[in-house]
Amino acid sequence: MNATQPTPLFRYRAPVGGYDEAAVGAQLRPHWQRLFHSLAAGPDGSSGVLASVATDIQRQLSETSFDASTTTADRPWRLDALPLIMDDQEWTRLEAGLLQRCRLLNAILKDFYGSQSMLNSGVLPPALVFANPAFALPACGTLRATEALRFLAFDLGRSADGQWWVLNNRCEAPKGLGYLLENRIVMARCLPELMAAERIERLAPFYQSMNDSLRQPAQGDSLTVLLTGGPQSPDYAEQAYLGRYLGLPVIEGDDLTVRDDQLYLKTLEGLQGVRSVVRSVSSDLCDPLELRHDSLLGTPGLLNVVRAGNVTISNTIGSGVVENDAILAFLPGLCELLLEEPLALPSIASWWCGQPNAARHVLDNLDSLVLRDAFRKKALLTASVSDYLASDIKPATKKKLAQALQQQPHLFVGRDSIRVSTVPYFDPNRGVLSAPMTLRLYAAWTEQGYRLLPGGLARVAAQDGDVTKDVWVRQRSERPTTTPVRKARQRQRGERNLPSRTADDLFWLGRYQERTEGAVRLYRALLRDLVVDGNSTDQPIALSQITRLLVSMHTLSNRRAAKLTEDGPRAVRQELWNLLLDSDSEDGLATLLRNVHRTAQRLQSRLSQDTWRLYDRLAQLPNLRWRVHGTSEVLQLLDDMIDKLAALAGKTSETMTRGNGWRLMEIGKHIERIRFMARLLRDLSAVPENDSVGIQVLALDISDGTLTHRSRHRGLPSPYTVVDLLLLDPSHPRSIAYQVSELLQLLADLPRERSDEVVSSGRRALLSLQNELMLADIDVLIDNLTKAGRRHRLERLLRISESTANEVSAFLSRTYFAHTQQTRR
Repeated sequence: MNATQPTPLFRYRAPVGGYDEAAVGAQLRPHWQRLFHSLAAGPDGSSGVLASVATDIQRQLSETSFDASTTTADRPWRLDALPLIMDDQEWTRLEAGLLQRCRLLNAILKDFYGSQSMLNSGVLPPALVFANPAFALPACGTLRATEALRFLAFDLGRSADGQWWVLNNRCEAPKGLGYLLENRIVMARCLPELMAAERIERLAPFYQSMNDSLRQPAQGDSLTVLLTGGPQSPDYAEQAYLGRYLGLPVIEGDDLTVRDDQLYLKTLEGLQGVRSVVRSVSSDLCDPLELRHDSLLGTPGLLNVVRAGNVTISNTIGSGVVENDAILAFLPGLCELLLEEPLALPSIASWWCGQPNAARHVLDNLDSLVLRDAFRKKALLTASVSDYLASDIKPATKKKLAQALQQQPHLFVGRDSIRVSTVPYFDPNRGVLSAPMTLRLYAAWTEQGYRLLPGGLARVAAQDGDVTKDVWVRQRSERPTTTPVRKARQRQRGERNLPSRTADDLFWLGRYQERTEGAVRLYRALLRDLVVDGNSTDQPIALSQITRLLVSMHTLSNRRAAKLTEDGPRAVRQELWNLLLDSDSEDGLATLLRNVHRTAQRLQSRLSQDTWRLYDRLAQLPNLRWRVHGTSEVLQLLDDMIDKLAALAGKTSETMTRGNGWRLMEIGKHIERIRFMARLLRDLSAVPENDSVGIQVLALDISDGTLTHRSRHRGLPSPYTVVDLLLLDPSHPRSIAYQVSELLQLLADLPRERSDEVVSSGRRALLSLQNELMLADIDVLIDNLTKAGRRHRLERLLRISESTANEVSAFLSRTYFAHTQQTRR
């Protein structure tokens, strides 16, 4: 079928020669029939409804934390409009088999890091453990909890005969729970009636039970935190999404510190005890003292805290030792030994070549087996379906493979090659197609024991890149439709667990956001004056004044400004155009927006979904520059940015609690506004030659003070009225006096200010500036001139204002952010 005639839904046929999840030939399996009937529009079975659902999914995903437009690092797949529906009886069998496997892997891991009885007795070859890079020798003897594995994932595939096989155990730091949750939320919004008709199990009770289990070790005031690799990690968006849903602080290794074998989070109010860590970084990166010395993601001394029994790590450090291909061959025997029952759900047939008989079998069957690296760390989430169908050993001749295997047999595993089942998926251009599929299911430890999440991620190898499916499991009659969840009884207010790094990011987010708004207003006003029709007074601004403003805002060098002025209006217009549209300009608008977006990205777990969506849309605006063909389009782009920035200010005001994080964000905004207004007034009002009405109108336009000035003064603006409004008026929200008043109140409410009896250096500087502003006489500021013709008293007050803002910023950095070791400007 071509792009204009997609394959109708009812014409789906299962491929010949394999197992298809939805159909046997042309006959739909019973548990798929209602889905197909509901999504097919009309008697011809066209794909119109399905196409509409696919469009709705795309729209929904574009408004979440992940990029749904392409397969990127933020979201390594797309979401299909067709879910995977599991048969009830089949799900029951999978559930029983995987819960047994959870108990088995947990018992094996405890033995490896405890008594090592299986190694000492010869049940397992020592090389199976000690040759594995994932085995963390320093972690031996550190296990205290009964559950070394608190959450696991399993990759499954179904062979042509209908048998499910476990392809991989995921025990190190399973990824995907955030993606899975996002998929379900989107599908529930797009197909609510169908999900209700199918009585699909809800996921929230599982996440709540898992969250309760992860938090259980943290008693009293101690915390449970989610340890991540930071924004540079490809999985950070998912981790932030999951952390926000579970209500866990999302932190990095540098946010933690070890003191006297206790783990603490460095917060704005001091050190806060941590008793439970949910890690999303590899074991070997967790402690640079005892594991990988070059790790920048861990916390020095963390293993000592674990060894002392003062923190629970989920999953325990070194848990990756049981997720390699080599151990799969031993699980049936270990299940009989440790659990005294047969392995219910088989692993794909595997032969670890560290045993002579297994090595001979692999050598004799190289042509039919998949040869894999026994201990290589497998991609936790991004591996495609095709990775399970082919060898991960680099191509070589059979002779070379045999030689390598004979030299180091313990490094190789031979696995059966299976043809995994197919499943229907929707392609907007070609309709409903089929492709191979693997399934990832998740389990977690709860107060009732291990529990399987009633859903999962189905990974489909589509023709144009992998797609994922939401997995639907029907409610079973013997189980309640809802699971009781624990309700919080103890009230808690404030932000005692605000990490200092997060506080620093919030402070700079406020600064970058305000800096961007000031630049946008400046560029818009100058562009109007240069290339439209001047300002409302018909008094155009001199090129020297325009370039001086750009120099003051650090977007031009003095030398560059002088050359542009000599070259005339065309050169200045071109430079302004570059600042607006050149994404490579270090001082341009794109750089300012990148600073905002990058800092907001670090704070994803702290921002509401609606707020993050606004930040994401703001960052995308410069990408529309290819649509800009003239000045009107540029001005429209700048207007859109101001609208987005205003929406952001309103949204953060509505959604952020009035805690220390909000205070620091507001402090950053007010500091930046003082700096901007001081420079603006110094360049436009400190020299009498700038007293033209056009200059005063420009100052009001840039500072959004035109309407206020008109409501107060009948005449045209003058230096007296403009400076009074923008510098001395404490009621005007853009004036320097207003910023000082707000900063004094915000600083007084910070933790160390409340606890100290002595006035801090930051507040002393602000109080001094406030006195200067209150006692200033506007006539003296404007009328007193030096011999060179400059308003030296006004200049002095403006320089004091800017230096005070810088002093407050330095004070905050010394007092609250010194440990972050970041340099920003």
